[in-house]
Amino acid sequence: MKLQPALIFGEGMVLQRDKEIKIWGTAINNDTVTVKLNDQCASTIAEKGYWSITLDPEKACNKTSLEISSQ
Repeated sequence: MKLQPALIFGEGMVLQRDKEIKIWGTAINNDTVTVKLNDQCASTIAEKGYWSITLDPEKACNKTSLEISSQ
């Protein structure tokens, strides 16, 4: 499996403010997946091809950047 966020995540998506943010998807087994959102950065290891990361709540904003990478 290649790195792929769940289909719910994409350009123009809306995240709920002031709530934990859960990001998940698929990747090559044992790859390290890193998620960056604004000033937050978290990593996890894909197990059986799946990964999930929970980020801290964010305040409301108009523009943000979500980056997901693996190695």
